[in-house]
Amino acid sequence: MRQTSTARCWTRGRRVPQPLCPPRRVREPRRALLVRAHRQCSEEVRGMNAAEPTDVPRVVVAGGGFAGVSVVQALHRRFRGAVEVVLVSPRNHMLFQPLLPEVASGAIEPRHAVAPIRQALPRVRFRMGELDGLDPARKTVTVQPPAGDPYELAYTHVVIALGSAPRALLIPGLDEHAVAFSTVAEALHLRNAMLSRLEIAESTQDPDARESALRAVFIGGGYTGVEALAELHYLAQRAAERFENVEPEEIQWTLVEAADRILPNLPLELADRAVVKLRRRGIDVRLGTTVERIDDGRLQLSTGEELLADTVVWSAGVEPHPCVRRLGLDLDDAGRVEVDRTMRVPDHANVWALGDCAAVPRPDGGSYPPTAEQATRQGKQLGSNLARVLQGRAPEAYAHGESAELVTLGSHTAMGTVAGRQLVGKLPWLARRAYYVAQMPSVSRRVRLALEWSLGTAFPNDPTQLDALERPGGPLHRSLMRAESR
Repeated sequence: MRQTSTARCWTRGRRVPQPLCPPRRVREPRRALLVRAHRQCSEEVRGMNAAEPTDVPRVVVAGGGFAGVSVVQALHRRFRGAVEVVLVSPRNHMLFQPLLPEVASGAIEPRHAVAPIRQALPRVRFRMGELDGLDPARKTVTVQPPAGDPYELAYTHVVIALGSAPRALLIPGLDEHAVAFSTVAEALHLRNAMLSRLEIAESTQDPDARESALRAVFIGGGYTGVEALAELHYLAQRAAERFENVEPEEIQWTLVEAADRILPNLPLELADRAVVKLRRRGIDVRLGTTVERIDDGRLQLSTGEELLADTVVWSAGVEPHPCVRRLGLDLDDAGRVEVDRTMRVPDHANVWALGDCAAVPRPDGGSYPPTAEQATRQGKQLGSNLARVLQGRAPEAYAHGESAELVTLGSHTAMGTVAGRQLVGKLPWLARRAYYVAQMPSVSRRVRLALEWSLGTAFPNDPTQLDALERPGGPLHRSLMRAESR
């Protein structure tokens, strides 16, 4: 017989015999559930034959930048596990590239410019590696892991979001004497180089060595070059105040731009105002000028002038990631994947592309610029389009009107356009920071970044030189040299 209990079961004030109430289920915290689900997914990925299709649709996203992460987030919001999402990226973190100038200047810590993918996207199946091939007929991609042989991964839909790489020109000496500005390591290297040159200028008696140490040349007047120069100028000016033999005015800054203007994505009026502001700070802006060669700290300009500079930064634009050329897709003249307005690759119903590596057409002609804001918005739309296609509906065309374009000029100032309005000063500087805080993929990262920026307004940037990050084996190498000399 079934046992009954009347201890806790009532109906309108009367005790009614009821079956024994089952014990209350203790619910796991949401974080524990996500972690456990992620571990189960990881075990399934390691044990399955990746080349075989699964019972649920599988979307493979190649690229862990703004575009790729936005697609994954949009899919998770709509399906919540009903679709298997595999993210392939050579890095296990998402890099916020627009924050690199502030990493270089010490305004934020390097770890706050990145977001771990496994923490930010706990339900994604992450594979570290590079996309090495695409076979639309078989619906497979080839992934090259950091170690071992490449393997194939089957897909229902694949999203190409590989981003961009620095565009290089064949300038003699560029590879040996210049550094790009697209990774955290390069930002830290530039910061260390600038601070070490101040130390050299403080102690050297050689006038040529001092002149070379106290000059930095930035090649390229786009967002990256202007923001990096402005933030490092702010750091160096504050750091030089604590030196005895170096005056802030002695540090020479030169911005070399081949075009007749800087900041091409901003209105010409704002770009001209940016030049005026930079020149007022003592920054030498050379328009319509190129670098012909770099030879042991000497830069030969197209004007015939020669500059002595130990620090040379290459920021002359970007180009689509080189992996794009190995996929066999149609490319435009700039090397970007050609797509229609829904971001689908023509003649390949299951292949999509977006972000810096894709030529997403505008309604009025041309294509959208390669910016973080465009990549994020395209990712949201593409995630929605994939959801519509998987549900048997037609995808929608991407259309984005006036976009916010903001560039920091250091010294707590910025300029740009928001909703068609031109802004200059501290307000756009705060708006830029608020935007990137909101784009962080996890609450913990948003809080950390917001707190650090808030503290940074009250305290100066950290001018610490961290050579050990670039040469971790230096102390051991010196010890071995001493041991050999004994």
